[in-house]
Amino acid sequence: MNLIDLVQRNDKILEKDENVGVGSKRWQGQDWRTITLKASDTAQIRISDICHIDRLKSFPPEIGWYATARGKGHVDVSLVNEDVVASTRITLGSSPVPIRIPWPTDPSDVRAETQLHLHFSREARFYDSILPGKHDFRILVHRRLKRKQITSLAIGKGIEIGPGAAPQIFNDRKIDVSYVEEMPKEKWQALYDSKGKRDLKKTDWSQYIIGTASDIPFENESLDFIFSSHVFEHLANPLGHLQKWHEKLKPGGRILAVVPDLDGTKDRRARPCTYQSLLEEYDEGIWTPQRRHFETYNQLRGNDFDVDKLMAKSFSIHVHFYNPGSMKHILEKAVEHFGFSKYEIISADNHKDFYFILEK
Repeated sequence: MNLIDLVQRNDKILEKDENVGVGSKRWQGQDWRTITLKASDTAQIRISDICHIDRLKSFPPEIGWYATARGKGHVDVSLVNEDVVASTRITLGSSPVPIRIPWPTDPSDVRAETQLHLHFSREARFYDSILPGKHDFRILVHRRLKRKQITSLAIGKGIEIGPGAAPQIFNDRKIDVSYVEEMPKEKWQALYDSKGKRDLKKTDWSQYIIGTASDIPFENESLDFIFSSHVFEHLANPLGHLQKWHEKLKPGGRILAVVPDLDGTKDRRARPCTYQSLLEEYDEGIWTPQRRHFETYNQLRGNDFDVDKLMAKSFSIHVHFYNPGSMKHILEKAVEHFGFSKYEIISADNHKDFYFILEK
């Protein structure tokens, strides 16, 4: 679960003290993103809706969060309905220790109103007022993935699908890249930037080609790479798209994709899609989101939208939901049935997205 994302978006399921911030820490040779907190007499963090969060449905004792304290301290981790139904105290110091969730013996005690509380306390020291620190506690939420791990593989002739006004792959002596968008600049701006918040003058629209992810305007076996960032989850019939992309790649060519991890985004209530469900969609032969996709999207967001209106304006939705585990199974099948030679997934627990590489 991506606590960084909840804090930065002021997500409605999160209650926090005003002294909660976002930071970073080097640990075990890697960069981690962290939540920082100041000591107080109140519960610094409360998370609601936990019974609906997919990551928590199996009652995992740990979810990849670690905590430290400046000096000696502790964190009380509690599950609360009207009263505390389970709790544990974890001693903290300078070395990160895992935050364990004390699930109750009776699963029925976890109900719609159940909240997860984290209450941090620290022993005061005589010199605290003289040498005040910026924070008293850290929660290490996730390792920081570096986008270069995947963008550096975009070499040769290739395309970036759906970059909008902010492409991530750029031409140089080793890269010949074009950008594929479904609409020209003016229409894109009207749909996605009607208030003019983006500086579109910095984008070289002369390198853009009108096309779709299912109808890439390039010859078969002409591309060394196909890159996309936060596009794959918008695709109906993703297996069909992978098959079409395979046709466009040269032998040894690669699909390079950045995909939201449902456990680290607003999709936290969703279930990861299965290969069987995608295979049924492949047999159906669809290429655009159907009403059922819009209805699922709406349900996951509390039925706040009018499905007919979303469909009428071709609103961009997450059609399918993935985590590294579900994607591993899908890519295994892509290698087995669609002619790819190998795949790799790059991920970090609680990160907002993960990367995959699929090679022809």
